[in-house]
Amino acid sequence: KKPHLVIDVDQSAMEFSATIRTDRGDEEIQLHGQFNKNQAPWRADLYATDGKTLRERRVQAVALCLTAQVCDVVGVNIYYKNDGKVLTKQYRSGVRGPRIAMSGHERDDVEDQDKESLPPQEPAKERPMEPAGEPGSTANQKADAAARSDSDGNGDGDKKGSRGDSPPQEGQPRKAQRKSGGKPHSGEAKIEDLPTGVIQDQAVEWDGPIQIDPPKENPYRIPELPRAAPGPKANPKDVEPPQAIGAHDSGYLKSSDYVPPQGRGFVRLAALEMGSALTPEKDRSMAWGTRRMVRFVQLVGEKMDQTFPGNRLILRSISNRYGGRAGRHASHRTGLDIDIYYVAKDQRTSAFNAVSGGRVSANFDLEKNWQMVKSITSAREDWLIVIFTDSILKQALCQYAKSKGEAVDDPSSLAFQSLRSLVHWDNHQDHAHVRLYCPQTEGCANKMVSLPKATGCRF
Repeated sequence: KKPHLVIDVDQSAMEFSATIRTDRGDEEIQLHGQFNKNQAPWRADLYATDGKTLRERRVQAVALCLTAQVCDVVGVNIYYKNDGKVLTKQYRSGVRGPRIAMSGHERDDVEDQDKESLPPQEPAKERPMEPAGEPGSTANQKADAAARSDSDGNGDGDKKGSRGDSPPQEGQPRKAQRKSGGKPHSGEAKIEDLPTGVIQDQAVEWDGPIQIDPPKENPYRIPELPRAAPGPKANPKDVEPPQAIGAHDSGYLKSSDYVPPQGRGFVRLAALEMGSALTPEKDRSMAWGTRRMVRFVQLVGEKMDQTFPGNRLILRSISNRYGGRAGRHASHRTGLDIDIYYVAKDQRTSAFNAVSGGRVSANFDLEKNWQMVKSITSAREDWLIVIFTDSILKQALCQYAKSKGEAVDDPSSLAFQSLRSLVHWDNHQDHAHVRLYCPQTEGCANKMVSLPKATGCRF
């Protein structure tokens, strides 16, 4: 049986099936596990679907999306206990997996676009499993049910967000909001709701190494497996309370944080307009967000200031104090979206149209805007979903990065990831719209966008 991987996005589940070949013969295995769609990258600890094998604790696996920003390659580590020894084998599978995101501007429908997949790979020659080496989710519900079934013989909303300063009442269903208007530029990206159905692909044996931690502690874990190394201590600045409730385009905020009027490398537009008179009590701009957004703004500003001391990015819309509806915006509702003005050569502090007559404005500072995009992408690579911009500006930045000798064709480079994060959406000629993932907190929900497999640049 050829190794086969299935990702059921609706059920947040992964399944892996294969034939394990050992010196005692072949055994067909089928493993199942759950993953958290709101946590990037997706990871699932996989356990046997039949209760007898599960209770014997002799075969299990870990499946992990190997790219932080888009689940297009999945690695699978199989652990198999044979004659008292734990053997391991690694597989790799290309999948047509979407990155979690959604545009923040109105739309009615979505243009279909074929998703690319990895080129077909020749299966490696089957080898006996090798001893497990050094390099953690709880046992999944399906496996639990299988174990209980086999042993006992029974086989078998939120309320709508506010317009601004009054908090929504919890515990009531939120009405869906109609979206209308702009569409993505052809060939740049596909924006869609959470996908339905399953994503399937064959897996091939992989010589690796693929760095995946072994399964986490739970009653069905193979006892002889090495323990995962303890992770670094959490930075107090990164502790995130549950603030974003619902989706980027239909949720709201609770216990929001006030985004400072200014800091190293950034200033909010309202602070430029009101100066020292601006206080949280007097601030009627969209100046509120999640703790993640506040920290993100600070990190991006610091990176910009390191390269261009004294220059400040100008921040505009984030969210209202209690989130919810935000004027003309269809998103900006959960404190995870922010608009940033493009950097002008004349250092103006107001918005300007960076695209005119189908061309990039002479006032668009390519060097500083390219640094801005890289600062946004690298501030926290596991936080960024997407940067909405104009396709003409994206192509100009593509050409600029290539002209400076940056590794635009290397998928592991910052230049590649930065360019890939740029997606065209209408009405972004004067600002970039940055969207962040939900924190791993209850109640927050992400959306999906499939990015181009490469950078999307036209060289």
